[in-house]
Amino acid sequence: MKKLIPSALSIFSYLFLASSSFAQTDTENKARAAAQAAISDTLANKGACPPAPFNILCGLGSSQTVIGATVNLLFVVAIIIAVIFLIYGGIRWIMSKGEKEKVEESRNHVVAAIVGLIMILLAYFIINLVISFFGLGGSISALKLPQLAPVAPK
Repeated sequence: MKKLIPSALSIFSYLFLASSSFAQTDTENKARAAAQAAISDTLANKGACPPAPFNILCGLGSSQTVIGATVNLLFVVAIIIAVIFLIYGGIRWIMSKGEKEKVEESRNHVVAAIVGLIMILLAYFIINLVISFFGLGGSISALKLPQLAPVAPK
């Protein structure tokens, strides 16, 4: 009886609760091809930025966008390094075999990685807050540096 209930429950969930998967239809392929053609046409002919999900590299020529992209890239690299450090500490903790010194060292690695992640995220939010407070843009990626107005010749 103990094995019958879990077996029946798993069979029921497999048969009735599983979601269906469908292949792409021809209309979806045509719509995707039309969207890609429109993006290519926009970039090639008009030189304008494409719609929102596809405008990642649009306007990278300006120094403001390059600064924002560089800062975002640095934050991503810092997060990746902190996560790798966290995984390394976790693996050392698993491999410590219960030795108190090794467990303490690996625990310190994990704690340091978590503190590092928190500091990175807080720095990102504080920088965005300062940028929006001083009216330099909405976020790091939309940074607008103040510029001097050109002086008219006399």
